[in-house]
Amino acid sequence: MKRRKIKIRLSRLGDKLAGFLPDWCCGRRSVLEQKYGSIYGNKDWKERAAGERRRTACQYLAVLCVFFPFLVGGALGEILEWQESDVAWLMRPDYGQHPQTEQLEAELKYGTYSVKKDVGLTLNPRMLTEAQKKKYLKKTAASLNKKILGNNTDLLHIEEDLHLPSSENGVQIQWYSDCPEVLDENGKLYLLAAENGQKVNLTAVLTMDELTEQADIPITVCFPEEKDLWQEALKRELEETLEHAKESGSTENDLLLPRETKNGIPINWKRSGGGRFFPILVLFLAALAAVYGKRYRRADRQLAEIKASVQRDLPELINKLILLLSAGLVIDTAIEKITEDYFAFRENGRKKSYLYEALAEVQKRVCESNAFLAKELFEMARRSGVQEFMRFTSIIGDNMQKGNALSEKLEAEAAMLWQARKKQAESKGRIAETKLTFPLTILLSVLVVITIAPTLM
Repeated sequence: MKRRKIKIRLSRLGDKLAGFLPDWCCGRRSVLEQKYGSIYGNKDWKERAAGERRRTACQYLAVLCVFFPFLVGGALGEILEWQESDVAWLMRPDYGQHPQTEQLEAELKYGTYSVKKDVGLTLNPRMLTEAQKKKYLKKTAASLNKKILGNNTDLLHIEEDLHLPSSENGVQIQWYSDCPEVLDENGKLYLLAAENGQKVNLTAVLTMDELTEQADIPITVCFPEEKDLWQEALKRELEETLEHAKESGSTENDLLLPRETKNGIPINWKRSGGGRFFPILVLFLAALAAVYGKRYRRADRQLAEIKASVQRDLPELINKLILLLSAGLVIDTAIEKITEDYFAFRENGRKKSYLYEALAEVQKRVCESNAFLAKELFEMARRSGVQEFMRFTSIIGDNMQKGNALSEKLEAEAAMLWQARKKQAESKGRIAETKLTFPLTILLSVLVVITIAPTLM
């Protein structure tokens, strides 16, 4: 019950959206009417055409719902990165930071004349006085206790490597350890050489120009409760491999990334970062294009199936008609007998045929409204678009109007149709043979490899 309610609501929403969108987005009404009119004739096909537009509109809505959060997130990211065009001042980098370059556009106006020029302005970091440098050194030394922790909680529970920076905002730092076999000057912790609860003293010598400040930092090594030592060993081996690669290729223009460590362990490299808004936008537009390109696919597929059905069943229909006419039946009675036999066979499991179904509709319309049979058959042939069927209806019409010999013409037409059908079957067979060439080539290659493999071992 809930599924039915949801389906009804989606149907209503699709109708509203199809009415809101331009006519060409969901499939032009004139094109759909022409296609479904050709398929269903005098039946009420307008609801099917409206359903096709409704279905396409719902597909557009589904694509929009999937991509809307990503598009909004990407657009907000672009907006946050956007800078205002009017600039009154620029902030210098703090002491110790690298110079920054700002790309600006300068515009000068004098009377009716103006000129614009792109300017790259480099901002050097601000300088400090002697007293400020001393204060800055003490502040940097005091902040090292927290900055060197890395993934550790505090200095009394050191379980992993420390982060010992060699510089901090323009201050050069030299590290010393009283037990380098447990914790070296680079902050690497060797758990296998340490004891649980062992004390190690780190000394940091901070230098700024001619000023120097020393800070002693005592730490306590603690064994972790659960630690994958192999993972740590792999990390350390990767670091050593990178250091070796940097030193060996320092004089080259490019850095050749190592494919394996010294012990033969493979290394896979991937570039990180990069914006994702543009790929999402491309996927969104591709999905919309796919929905737009498929708006007539269902109707075209039905038309193709109808043409194939008519071309397949028409020779059989003509042969049945020839037999009944030879037995003494008139054309109207013969067509009525053919349709009755078709529905009798349908009850026994015969596959549905558009040609016989449409012929039954024509026969029913002729009986109920006393319409002209030849005219109804010609209208049916025109909707199907099959030239062979149109020739067949022309033969029927000529016989009913002029009294020409019908059986002889139908026999000639049937012979020609069977010949065409035979050629079509032969053509499909050749196409099937061509499609089998590639799989057979692969199979032959596999057999050759299996045959010669033992000789190469």
